[in-house]
This record gives sequence, C-alpha cells and structure tokens, in this order.
Amino acid sequence: MMRIKFHFQSHQKPALLPIYYHADVKSWFQNLLKDENIHYKTFNFGKPFSNHFQKRLDRNEFHELPIYWVFSIATDTAFDPSIFIGKKLSFIDKFSECELWIESVEWIPKPKLDNEVIFKTITPVCATKHDENKTLYLSPNYNNYEELLKTSLLDKYQKINGKLPNNSDFHCEVKEMLSRTIMVNLESIEPGLKVRGFEFEMKLSGSKELIEFAWDAGLGEYTDLGFGMIDIK
Repeated sequence: MMRIKFHFQSHQKPALLPIYYHADVKSWFQNLLKDENIHYKTFNFGKPFSNHFQKRLDRNEFHELPIYWVFSIATDTAFDPSIFIGKKLSFIDKFSECELWIESVEWIPKPKLDNEVIFKTITPVCATKHDENKTLYLSPNYNNYEELLKTSLLDKYQKINGKLPNNSDFHCEVKEMLSRTIMVNLESIEPGLKVRGFEFEMKLSGSKELIEFAWDAGLGEYTDLGFGMIDIK
C-alpha cells in the first residue's frame, strides 16, 4: 500500500469542482493506473482541498491553488509517483467546466501506529444494512456498527491478501461526532443512488496490522468512491 498527495493546478480561478465528483474521480484514477500499467487491488481517496476554498451550492470553489488530493493504493507494482506529473483531470457539466493537471506528487509515509490509536475521518464512513429490499445507511449509534466496520475491513483484507489475518482483533470506539449525516449523490452510477455517511473521531484498538490496514484501505463501504479515508488525529 502507498499513499500519495497530488498537487493540481488549473487555468481557471476560482477552479470550480462539482461536490459530487466521486464517480468521475474513481473512473479517472482507474484509467490513470491502467495507462501506467499499475496493477492494483483497491484504492481510496480523500477530499480535494486548498488553502482557500469554499462550498457554494453544488460546487466547490478553489480560490487558491494548488488543489491537494490524497489517494491510497493497494498495489504490488513498484513505481515512481512522479510518472503522474502532467496528467489531466477534467470536470465538465452544464454548469461549469474545469481542467486540472498534476503539477507535482508527494509521497506520504505511513505514520507510526500502535495497538491503540486515535483517528479522525477525512471522508465520511458508510455502513449499511439491507432490510426488505431497502438499503439502510447506519449511524455510529447503531448497536452493531463496530462489527459492520470490522466485517467490511476483513473482507477488504482478504480480497487484497487472499487470506484473513492471523489476528483479527479489531475494535472501533466512536469518541466524537464531527458532522451530521453527509449525503453523496451517486446517480451517475445507479439511478436514485444516494449514499450516506458520517464523520467522527474514533479510537481503533486491537491488531496493529489491521489498524495499519484501516489507514491504508479505509473504513466501511464504498471506499473506492472516496468514502472512509482516515488519518491520525
């Protein structure tokens, strides 16, 4: 696994990005990795940010550049992140048009983690339950929330490593809510699909390997659409 930070530039100022960028960015990053022959098993990404930006209606306005965007990749392919420099990312719809390009890339080293660490969410965590043909998006107050996050994490671990970890001890204790429900419109993927997640501070404890894996791969569902990225507080 590796985590990198893209530094994007744009000729537009302010640079206008739609707030529901998730499906477009997933597709762009998949194609980017494919074009560079980087074989991956999963990836995760955070939110775009800069030193001066604001949300206005359904756009993110970036008044100061560069725009920073963090991605985490599960790959066995060795590569130099600088191969991405110059690659373009465009957002075009009937309301605005913006072209970004990667000016530079920064490798983010994994922090020193122990068997008990306080984290915060970078993007909302999504956990679901299916009930009578309906998908319920659960808050951290749900009784089985910790077990759902653990099951999802172990599923991702097995997908990437081909086996379950020797030590599956993993606990997530929500310490403080950082937001109310955050809804993300994903109708470009599936008609009517609106995914809900939550942002919070948490204490992760148990297997150091699984805590490190959560930092790498993200927590919860839809991590390849930019949900569930976490970092140390």
